[in-house]
Amino acid sequence: MFRALTVDGPGLAAFLARPHARVVLDLGCGDARATARLASHEPGTLVIGVDAILDAAERVIRRARRAPERGGLPNLVLVRAAADRLPAELAEQVDELRIDLPWGSLLERLLSGEPSLLTGIAGVLAPGGQVRIVLNTRALPADLSADQAAAGLGRALKTAGLSDVHAGATAVEPETGWGKRLASGRPLEVIVAEARKA
Repeated sequence: MFRALTVDGPGLAAFLARPHARVVLDLGCGDARATARLASHEPGTLVIGVDAILDAAERVIRRARRAPERGGLPNLVLVRAAADRLPAELAEQVDELRIDLPWGSLLERLLSGEPSLLTGIAGVLAPGGQVRIVLNTRALPADLSADQAAAGLGRALKTAGLSDVHAGATAVEPETGWGKRLASGRPLEVIVAEARKA
């Protein structure tokens, strides 16, 4: 029986080979609590969390390794990888890719439309696969408006070969612990960008 753990490429291939309804990739998963919640709510979905540093996810990893009857999550796997160097095993395997409230270098790369990052995102999507990116407007550089950031991100997704691109500013009720801390009890002003692989 597979148990949730951090894996390299061959280990990830073993998870991908198991039967599942769909594959969801949480890119920049941080402490992986939201990733684990999704795996818990969708037991038929293979949920993959990816982050360059998984130290904050140790608690989730310990809990997820338990037997399923004790709260374990056999459909959860975490991968230590840079966002612009995703494992080759993920090529055209992902039905839904999420990036929720990134910060630091991942946010900077998205805002700059870094080709290697956006091409990598497009490359892991299965045909018909979707990407959804949510950015905190308060994390934008002072010289970049929300409308400018949304337009730039939309252009970058199109340049990466994705279609049905929609990007704009809105307000959301955050679902993650990180998002709730950022919002401080109020709706959080965000940019939401969505696209699909034809």
